[in-house]
Amino acid sequence: MKLVISRKIQDQVVKIPGSKSISHRMLICAALADGISQIYNVLDSQDISLTRKTLECMGAQIESRQDGALSVTGFGGRPKPWPDPIHLGNSGTSMRLLAGIAALGSTPYTLTGDERMRQRPMGELLDALGRIRIRAASQNNEGTPPVVIQGGDRAGGRTLLDCSRSSQYLSALLMAGAFFDHGLVIDLTGPAVSQPY
Repeated sequence: MKLVISRKIQDQVVKIPGSKSISHRMLICAALADGISQIYNVLDSQDISLTRKTLECMGAQIESRQDGALSVTGFGGRPKPWPDPIHLGNSGTSMRLLAGIAALGSTPYTLTGDERMRQRPMGELLDALGRIRIRAASQNNEGTPPVVIQGGDRAGGRTLLDCSRSSQYLSALLMAGAFFDHGLVIDLTGPAVSQPY
């Protein structure tokens, strides 16, 4: 048995760690933008580090500030060429979201990962990109990484997407879609798996 003694507590400030989901998306949106963005309370994790390094390969300049914020100089929706395979470990969020951003480039990007990542499905997103004339293919022809994505056609248009396995496919297309010349209309085959979220 513990004795609990009530006391008067002064006002306190609690800093909650940033959301991994939001941190990925904020970094990507800042990298896609023109100019400099300041992002506060980005989660410090391996997955976020992989997204950051990939965005730097694509041309973003990301610097850690003394106050803990990140300063991101974006590449204005036009990723720079990167000839080497980009290794994303086991970060499925990085893989799926960045596949959409790779579609904005003019040269091929190869996205790969560890053994577990090479078992994760990507076929639905690759198919949706193919419908808008983006060359997107699994190197093993099984719809899993490594994947090679080459943009070049920035027209956009209309595509069909099955996101019953992952709503990250939809997030990837929504972020990239803002930079297509004619926008992007996405028809869903059904509700997204994480629609309640």
